[in-house]
Amino acid sequence: HEGAPRFAEEMRASGQRARHGLARNHEHQGRGMKLRRSKVVAVLSLMLTAAALAAAPAALANIVIGEIAYSVKTGIYEIRANGTDLHELISWRTATCGASCVVWDVPRHPHFSPNGKLLTYDMETNIVHGDVGKVEEDTRAVYVADANGRDRRRLGLGYSPNFTSSGNIVYSLNPNMWSQKLLLEERPEPFEEDFAPLEEVNVSSGVSQKLPVPGSAEYSSNGSLMLFSHQVKESTGFHTVTTVENTNGTEPRSTFLPRFYDEPVHFTTSGEVSYECPAPGDQHPDICLYNPTTGKHRVLRSGSSSYWPLEAANSPSGQLYAVACLQGLFVTNAQGQDAHEIVKNGSGPDYVQSDIPTSPVWLPAP
Repeated sequence: HEGAPRFAEEMRASGQRARHGLARNHEHQGRGMKLRRSKVVAVLSLMLTAAALAAAPAALANIVIGEIAYSVKTGIYEIRANGTDLHELISWRTATCGASCVVWDVPRHPHFSPNGKLLTYDMETNIVHGDVGKVEEDTRAVYVADANGRDRRRLGLGYSPNFTSSGNIVYSLNPNMWSQKLLLEERPEPFEEDFAPLEEVNVSSGVSQKLPVPGSAEYSSNGSLMLFSHQVKESTGFHTVTTVENTNGTEPRSTFLPRFYDEPVHFTTSGEVSYECPAPGDQHPDICLYNPTTGKHRVLRSGSSSYWPLEAANSPSGQLYAVACLQGLFVTNAQGQDAHEIVKNGSGPDYVQSDIPTSPVWLPAP
């Protein structure tokens, strides 16, 4: 698989932040990125066929059943951890906007409520003229639905939503929805996508409040800690740091996590933080774990040209990881080993970004 390292070099040379041009936003969504249009348009349906499931390793039968949701360009899907029962939760929407112009509304960033009854996500509008796509940032909207994807309703304008332990939804505001006055610290220039202020919404009442904290929130499994990445200004310039703090904002602990790209970080069931980190020699990304209590880092799983990891989500039991890679979605054991591919990136060796399963999240245990 020579495509993965070559693709990584192209990304580094492009000067794009990986979150805009790799896994979070798909290939057609990069600002000014060129599209491999023939390949992107060709993949408009589920990527894992019944034949592929039948050919899955026998070892998958022994994996504890759990439900994993993830997103690709064509929608948000759910699949069991053993590679069975793949089905769509939220579909994308398409329309035309003139000659050689199409509109793609792409659902992204799925998260389940703590009780597993609700699903939140955002919809991102992309205008594609010929071979160039552009994200309409000010139109991104946050939705909530039943866990099966039904009974959907819009909550507000924003992106990257997540549930708090109390069942409220917190999401980042679109650029046109906030001013610098909302921030506690000086606004970086440019103030990039994942560092906007947050809004918290009570799903039942619809009452909302703005939180003067920049970042994309992630919550620990017991609901006591919040994690967010944000930019801070230092003498050498602006740097991205990750902060873990109590959900009431006390006892913040900030650290710099060395990254290969800048993909999402996640709490594990044990309270560690999983993130993609550079392998020795910067040849490929690994999956690393950071303990915010001890400050120690360790490698969970080393990457390779055939296993190019981007983000890892720990199962509710702590026994498994769902790992989003350029090649597809994998399930590993708690040690990051014994990886099994349950969703294949349908693009082949060139790894068309819109086909990369991103934002894996587990359905909470009943």
